Order: sequence, then C-alpha cells, then structure tokens
Amino acid sequence: MSDANEVVAHGGRIISGGMAATALATVIQLLQLETLSWLLIAALFCFAVALPFLVFSFTRYTVVPNPQHISSSALKKILISSSLITLCGLVFVFFHLNTIAGITFSVALGIAMVLEFVW
Repeated sequence: MSDANEVVAHGGRIISGGMAATALATVIQLLQLETLSWLLIAALFCFAVALPFLVFSFTRYTVVPNPQHISSSALKKILISSSLITLCGLVFVFFHLNTIAGITFSVALGIAMVLEFVW
C-alpha cells in the first residue's frame, strides 16, 4: 500500500470509527428520554441510516478480522455470532425508540451487510 493510500485508510478509520461511536452514544442517550421531539426523531433516523454504513466503512479501513481469514472454526463462529447478536440488539434499540426508525435501520443494515459480502 502506498503512503497516500495509508493516509486515506488511516483517515477513514478515524472518521468512520469516531462517527459510529458518537452516533451509538447518542442513541444510547436517547433511550433515557421519555419522549422525543421531532428534532430528536429526525436525528434518530439519521443515525439509523448512517450507523450501519459507518461500521461498514470502519471495517473496510481497519484491521478488524475478516471471518474468511480466520483459520480457527470456533473463533470464526464466535466472531460472527457475537457480531450478529450485537446488531440484533441495535435493531431492538431502534425499534424501541421508533418503529419506522427500526425499519429504516434494519434496511440500511441489510444493504450494508450485502455490500460487505459483495464488495
């Protein structure tokens, strides 16, 4: 990898990882509120769409192990199952906050997962 590509990859890692963490922290904070204003609902939808793609971008620019490159069958199963369980938890959080936001997050997540396996 050339120096220019390494700089872009490092920048992509920082930006996508930082934004994903910020979006997730904000969604967690929204769980503590009894009602959401229309502005917070709009923000929730933004996070529902952005979060799967930010995580997809982060995994593209980082050293997160790809299950195809792991030789241990048990470790591969643990990595895949823990990732899927975490994603299911996020789907439930979005559905708890707003049904349509949950559907939006699920669709964006599905598209990001397809991109992960196709790209």
